[in-house]
Amino acid sequence: MADNGNLAKLITDVKESLGRELHSVEQKVTEGFAQINTRFDTQAARLERHAGLWQTGTRWSARMDDWPQRSIPLWKPRIAR
Repeated sequence: MADNGNLAKLITDVKESLGRELHSVEQKVTEGFAQINTRFDTQAARLERHAGLWQTGTRWSARMDDWPQRSIPLWKPRIAR
């Protein structure tokens, strides 16, 4: 009967130890995901800035392409004088 008591204590100790280990692993996983989310937020902010600069450059380039087509007809009569 004494062996059953020791076995029950051993099983209980193993259960408690596994519970602590799982809690530790859960904390590490949660911290890891938090770090990944922080990195993704930083990357998203950088990509948003890059997209804004790209869009601004595209608009500027389109205006520069349109400018000669609008201004040449206006300048031709002045140049011909």
